[in-house]
Amino acid sequence: MKRVTPWLVGISLVLLAAGGAYELLRAQRGAAGSSANTGAPPARPLPVTVAIVGMKDFPIYRIGLGTVQAYNTVTVKVRVDGEIQKIAFHEGQDVRKGDLLAQIDPRPYEALLRQAEADRARDEALLANAELDLQRFRTLVLKEFATHQSLDTQKALVGQYQAAIQRDQAAIDNASVQLGYTTISSPLTGRTGLRLVDQGTSCMPAIPAAWSSLPSSIPSP
Repeated sequence: MKRVTPWLVGISLVLLAAGGAYELLRAQRGAAGSSANTGAPPARPLPVTVAIVGMKDFPIYRIGLGTVQAYNTVTVKVRVDGEIQKIAFHEGQDVRKGDLLAQIDPRPYEALLRQAEADRARDEALLANAELDLQRFRTLVLKEFATHQSLDTQKALVGQYQAAIQRDQAAIDNASVQLGYTTISSPLTGRTGLRLVDQGTSCMPAIPAAWSSLPSSIPSP
C-alpha cells in the first residue's frame, strides 16, 4: 500500500474549502437578486403629450367668507285682509316678474265685486225707466198736460240715476282692484329671500310676505 503524503492532504482540504465558499457566495447573490426583482417593479416610461402654444385666461380662485347683498331688494307685502291659502315659492327660488308667490282667500272680494255689479244693473234699469218717463213728460208739457216743474223733476231724477251708475262703476273698479290684491305676484325678476308667512296665516295689509331681490348680485352656482 502506498502512503499518502501530508502535503497532498493539505492541498485537497484547501480546494474543498475554496469550492464551498464559492458556492455559498453565489447562492447568497442569487437570493439577493431575486428578492430585489420581486420587491420593486421595473420603472415605466413617462407619457409625453404635445400641445400648441397659445394665450388664454388663467383662472384664479380665492376662498373666503363674505356676505352677498343684492343691488335692489323689494319687500312684498300683503295689501288686503285674508287667509293665506297657498304659498307658491320656496326660499332662494329664481322667479320672473308676474310669477305667483302666494294666494289669499278671494271669496269675500268676489262677493263684493258681484254686489257692486248688481247695484249697477239695478241703477241702469232705473235710469232706463226714468228716461222713458222724461220723454213722456216732454210730450205732455208740449200739450200742456204737465207742468214744467214736473219735467224738471224728472230731468233731475235721470241725472241722479246717471250719477248712481258712475258710483256703481267706481265700486266695481275698487272691488276688482281688491280682488286682484288677493293674488300676490313677484314685482320683478330675481331671487326670493326669506318666506315671512305660512299657509293658513291670517294676514292684514302692510304685513310683509316675502323678500325678493334682483339676481345681478347673486353669483351663478
